[in-house]
Parts: sequence; C-alpha cells; structure tokens
Amino acid sequence: WCEMPAVSEPRNKLLSLSLRPAPVTHAWLNEGPKLEDLQGATADITLIEAPTPRVEALAIALRLRQAAEDGVKAALITPDRMLTRQVTAALDRWNILPDDSAGMPLQLSPPGRFLRHVAALFVRKLDAEALLTLLKHPLTHSGAGRNFHQLYTQRLEAEIRRHGLPYPDAEGLTEIAERAAKRMEGPSGFRDWVAWLGEVFPGHDVPGERPLPDCVAAHLALAERIAAGQPADPDHLLWQHGAGIAAEAVMQNLTEHAVHGGAMNAADYADLLGALLAQEEVREADTPHPDIMIWGTMEARVQGAELVILGGLNEGTWPEAPPPDPWLNRQMREKAGLLLPERRIGLSAHDYQQAIASPEVWITRAIRSDEAEMVPSRWLNRLGNLLGGLGDTGGPEAW
Repeated sequence: WCEMPAVSEPRNKLLSLSLRPAPVTHAWLNEGPKLEDLQGATADITLIEAPTPRVEALAIALRLRQAAEDGVKAALITPDRMLTRQVTAALDRWNILPDDSAGMPLQLSPPGRFLRHVAALFVRKLDAEALLTLLKHPLTHSGAGRNFHQLYTQRLEAEIRRHGLPYPDAEGLTEIAERAAKRMEGPSGFRDWVAWLGEVFPGHDVPGERPLPDCVAAHLALAERIAAGQPADPDHLLWQHGAGIAAEAVMQNLTEHAVHGGAMNAADYADLLGALLAQEEVREADTPHPDIMIWGTMEARVQGAELVILGGLNEGTWPEAPPPDPWLNRQMREKAGLLLPERRIGLSAHDYQQAIASPEVWITRAIRSDEAEMVPSRWLNRLGNLLGGLGDTGGPEAW
C-alpha cells in the first residue's frame, strides 16, 4: 500500500455510493445529500454518447491523437475487441500505432486474411469482387515488381467497372487486356500479367470432397504462387514478420496432422482454416507509440495513465452478460460450492471504479448498434440516477 493521495476524494465518494449493492441503495437518501463538491467530482469526466460504434471509435481516436500530440500518456480500456480494432484502424490514418496488450487475432492479420481469401477461391466460382479484393491485398504479388502489379490492378479494375466482367476467366481477362492495351504504351508487361491472372486465379471451385492433405497442399501451393507474383519471386512476404511466421507455423502444424482429418469439401476446409487462425494472437512487430495504449480490463488493474478512456459502456459489453449454463442452475451451483455468474459482474464493477478514478476520464458508448438501440451500462445509469436525485446540491448540473 502507498500513501499517495487520491486524485479526487469527492469523486471516489460519489462513485462508491453509486455502486452500493441493490439491497442497500436506500443509503442514497441519507448519504447522498452529504456528498460535497459534486461539480469538482465530475469536472474531469467527459461522457460521449455516439450515434453508432463507428462514430464512437472515431471520437476515441481523435482524443488519443490529441493526447499523442500533447505528450500525454493515454489508455483506452474496454473489453470490446471490435471497438479496439476500429480505433486502431482510425489511428492508422495519422500513422499512430497503439500498444495493444491483447495483440490481433491471426485471422485478421494480413497473412490470415490472405490465406482465407485464397481458401475462398476453392469454395465458389471466382467473381470480379473476389478477384479485385485479392489483387489489392498487400501480400499478393509481394515480391519484385509490386509497383507494376498495383498499376496493372488499377487498369484492370477500371476496365471491369466500365465494361463489366462478373465472372472472370482466362478468355474474358484476355479480352479486357487487349482493350486496355490499346491505350497503353508498352503493353507487353500488362498482357503477361493478365495471362498470369487467367492461369492462376480461375477454375479452382471443384465440387466434392477430397482428403485433407490434398486440400492443404493445394491451398498452400496456390497461396505461395499468388504471393510470388509474375515473374515468380521466392522472396515474397507471405511468411515474413511476426504474423507471417505465426501463420506459417499454423499451416505447418495443419500439414503434419492433416492425415488424421479425413475427407472434406472446400467449404469445410475454409471453416477449419478460419477456426485454426482464430485461435492464435499476434502482436505487431513495429514499435508502437510510447504513450498510446489499449488495455483490457485485467491489464488496467495494475497500471494507469493520465488520460483513461472507458469505451463500450453498454449492457452486454461492460459488464459482459453472464454466459448461460445448460447444466447447473443458480441453486445447484450454490449448493455445489461453485462461484455464481454475478461474481464476474462484481469484478467488472471493480475494474470500472478503479479506472474512473484516473486524473482525466472519458466515458464513451454507442447509442445504437447495427441492429438495435443499446442499453447504457448499469453503472452509468446508477451514476446518472444518483446525481439526478441530488438537485439541492447541484447533482443534475454536475452530470
């Protein structure tokens, strides 16, 4: 224990009272009017209620950018991994890489996405959107001549958008190449590149099942061929850097044990690949920003920052809804001496109270998701209800 004084004693008392358990919330009537300096207690707390999660992520990213420019140590604390990914993507606009304690799921890393896109070529007939998505991926044609690949991809996309080619095949791609080559100087390189597309990308959607080792071998061969480009460069970037090394380890492990997998169709193999990649986490090898962090609730228990942003404060996210137990109800768990699901909610409340006691706090939530309106976190409702009932001491004005 240390003797460091609290950042705001009035704030601590206010939060402690707002989090009293339900059976003793009648204490609000007696102890609420005794709270002092409500304006000071909430002076450094900012509540952001964004219309959508995307706007919430953008608001958080803008505040983190300002903190980075001011040299302020800032941390986003949230259990919502989708929100953290959106914030990270928004920060990338300004070349700010936050130090994310949880890393990134391998399936969402560039190698993971690339491998899943290639696996999808075996599932369904190649269409224009799938082709362009894969051509624009940073690991496609990642060896020598990457700049020409990007230029040719732009020319090809313009022709496809202008004249249409819903299901590209070798014949259709050649026809488009000849049309575009008439407006190009030195079109031989473009023709060779389009011929490579027609040879490599279409025609992999073969119905039926085949042994898992054959699925893995065909998938890896096609992935490496696409990554090597035209002309083939063995020094492509697919298996390089941290995420690439992790993806290669997953594929090697799958190759070693594929003999026990039996036969499956392409869709089942794609699902299997996605599940295996989702089990792994990778951290960015690049040096993150020294003052911008993203923490989970557990990591935030042992460290702090000058600016703390509590993101995703909606019911079901923070606190997380208790998972259903199909085997034991509450009474059976209690008789067996097992912990009740509400214990995790209590720990989440502890994390919330500890984080909101920081020097400067932003609280953010989205009013509506893609599907329905969101319910504010019970802790926000409690704090708002408590302050709303303290009209004589300036509670509504403080909130």
